[in-house]
Amino acid sequence: MTSAISYDSSKGALLVELPPKEDYNQLLDTTRGLAGQLLERGCAKLYVDARQIELGLSVSQTFHLVAAAVETVPRGLRVAVAVRPGHRLMVEFAQVAAAHRGVSIQMFDSPTEALGWLS
Repeated sequence: MTSAISYDSSKGALLVELPPKEDYNQLLDTTRGLAGQLLERGCAKLYVDARQIELGLSVSQTFHLVAAAVETVPRGLRVAVAVRPGHRLMVEFAQVAAAHRGVSIQMFDSPTEALGWLS
């Protein structure tokens, strides 16, 4: 199963919904695809719905995934992530790694809050 990616012109944001099962290589491919679409659209906002995904990434894999993502996306990108409580630790790690590279990631319990932050 692959991630669903769309563009919301009213919010000026790229939206991605991560499926329940996606391995490290699939996530890396999704990340690269998102980076290309963000640059192509001149978009500086990204919403990620990660509430369904079962993360089984190591800290090293998470770091490499975040590093690969932030190297290719526009500086100043704002990323809102809707996440389940059990996955907050990995997103917190991603927040720190991304902040050092000029990307702001904020974590939310609901899509409404996340999309509101991007507005």
